[in-house]
Amino acid sequence: MKVAHSETFRCPPQVLWSWIDETEKSKQWLRGLEEVIPLTPGPKRAGSRATLRIREGRRLSDYEQTVLDYVPEQRFHMKMEGGCLRGMAIDVDYRLTELPDGNTRLDYACSTETKGLLRVFGVLFAVFGKLQLRSFFRTLKKLAEGEALAGAAR
Repeated sequence: MKVAHSETFRCPPQVLWSWIDETEKSKQWLRGLEEVIPLTPGPKRAGSRATLRIREGRRLSDYEQTVLDYVPEQRFHMKMEGGCLRGMAIDVDYRLTELPDGNTRLDYACSTETKGLLRVFGVLFAVFGKLQLRSFFRTLKKLAEGEALAGAAR
């Protein structure tokens, strides 16, 4: 199952990128994200791994993240497995494009790989994921555009 979303942000790519890439900023719009624990030494790059600690209801779950592609201010593509979605792999891809007017388009795609009976949950994941995604992106838009506006006012 796949969920995709594109949106234009009134900010340059470096501002939006920081809200996607930096853990402390990401925690402000990705509800439930509590901690990112790097498992691979050195800077983030394709092949890097980390444990994402995500609150799911009252429970704190661990997901293993593997970075598939990483180009600062352009692309962050990862795969997550674990947590309450054992038996599923979640593929998440953020692509940023600088527009001629100085704004940034974010193209987001999320898909799940499921096996057997878990395919039913893939359909539910898509429905609820789309609703949650709208909420996340509203918050992300407010934060990133607010930072850009505050920076322009200085």
